[in-house]
Amino acid sequence: MGNRFQNTNSEQISWPQSKNISLAQSEQTPRRFAIIIGNNKYENKKLENCVNDATELAASLESVNYKVTLQTNVTCDEMHQCIRDFTDSIQANDFIIFFFAGHGVQWGNQNYLLPCGCKKLDSRDDMERYAFNAQTILDTMVEKEPKCIVFLLDCCREYWLPKHKRGDAVDQGLTPMKLSTETLIAFACAAGETANDSSYGSKNGTFTKHLLENIKIPGLDVMKLMQRVTRGVKKETRNAQQPYLVSSITEDIYIVPVETIQATKSTPTIRKPLSANTHNQLTREKQSYESAADDSATSQLVPSNGSDEMAHSTSNASVKYKLATAAAFRRKRALVIGINEYARHRLRYCINDAKDLGEALQRIGFHVSSAYDCDRNDFNRSIASFAEGTSSDDLTLFYFCGTGFQYNDDLFLMPSNYDDPYNGPDPVYLKHNAISAQLIVEQITDRSCRVLILIYDSCRCYAQTKIRTRGVAETSKLTSMRSPTETIELFSCKPGMNASDTSVNGRNSIFMGTLLEYIDTPHLDIEEIFQMVTASVRTQTRGCQIPERRSDLTKVVYLAN
Repeated sequence: MGNRFQNTNSEQISWPQSKNISLAQSEQTPRRFAIIIGNNKYENKKLENCVNDATELAASLESVNYKVTLQTNVTCDEMHQCIRDFTDSIQANDFIIFFFAGHGVQWGNQNYLLPCGCKKLDSRDDMERYAFNAQTILDTMVEKEPKCIVFLLDCCREYWLPKHKRGDAVDQGLTPMKLSTETLIAFACAAGETANDSSYGSKNGTFTKHLLENIKIPGLDVMKLMQRVTRGVKKETRNAQQPYLVSSITEDIYIVPVETIQATKSTPTIRKPLSANTHNQLTREKQSYESAADDSATSQLVPSNGSDEMAHSTSNASVKYKLATAAAFRRKRALVIGINEYARHRLRYCINDAKDLGEALQRIGFHVSSAYDCDRNDFNRSIASFAEGTSSDDLTLFYFCGTGFQYNDDLFLMPSNYDDPYNGPDPVYLKHNAISAQLIVEQITDRSCRVLILIYDSCRCYAQTKIRTRGVAETSKLTSMRSPTETIELFSCKPGMNASDTSVNGRNSIFMGTLLEYIDTPHLDIEEIFQMVTASVRTQTRGCQIPERRSDLTKVVYLAN
């Protein structure tokens, strides 16, 4: 395939090279660095376990050849200095882990990490002066072009702040963040929730406890690692705390590659010494794989002795682990909606995309409902009818292809009769004429389905570009849907990027054409499908369109058995 794409109107579409994305993978073994920060000593509300979390995670990573920068109970100036020094040291192709345990808050749709000693935080100026914008930290690291960034925030913990003088509310918990390049962000809990600072029988927070139990397993992909952490946290807290992932990773990423188990330790960089108790605790045998959530699955899948047998058995163990922990469903149901015809514009491939996805899902046992070019009334009726038929043991999939717009942290899907008379989004018009994606999720999950898969080939506004698009995503972020059900979301593009309505095969968009290649593959779990789609779309569009996925799944989910 050449550098141009052919659409049905024989237009030649030239994709520019993306400056910040390298499509060729470097052959050089990446250096592995981590910055670990844990803060307990806050003025208003002290925490107990953040320093333990930080020191034990630092020791774990140091033992598997990471060069670690550890800081605990740091003031604003100290935290600024250590983050700046660490970021300045990053080189292209480095593997980076950032971990923060402490207080974190959302203010003005941004996440702020709080240092110790910050007494006055009652205005935006105070927040920007004394707290640390997590998005800014991530963006600064991305500019160094590392191979991958794993960004771990165990900080969605309740923190008292006075209201803004102008009456702006401060939400508890953190809000989702936008991604760049190969990045995974893991929040200790879903947006707007708070995370436990303690865990039963442990001196760690609940999230970090389960992270420590799994992070040193060689050959465990980071998405599978976080899936295990999520499962452990939800089980221990009886679903009161639910970790949440956002990822743009397009390949298998390992915190500990298999070969690391035989490698010679590198010299760590630890700013503060660890206690003898911490060192003793972290010399325990490597954690074996947990048994499956099903009590009948009790066999260990990876040896715990760190021998050559571990490296030899890892690939087979991965397959067995997936099969043992795969979720079982009574039914598989899907609703697909595609809209081409709008009052003020027309898209070309949305109905084809919806129809072809529906046919592919039917081939693998889904009962599929569909709606095409539907107005708002028909759209709502389709959702209500589909939700009404949902039951607790269902695997449920919702797909929308058309025009969408994000406004005030909600994603609005446009029905065919949406005719915005304004130049920009009007909140009253949106509320009464578009469809809230959050309300769709709530309607479906009111029926308590087992797992919900959301695919949005939209998340776009009405930006006009030289390349035909279905719009462009908001530059701030795409807010995740709040759901009590285990949920995985796939957006056809990241915030700030175009979602192309062009085609390679003359029938489907690039995104859907790629998804159809993988969707009916037996024993390929949904996380892997979405990862491969992300990588392929990124390559085909030369980095101009990169899908984004978010997940809180705790089990392997197969679409095709």
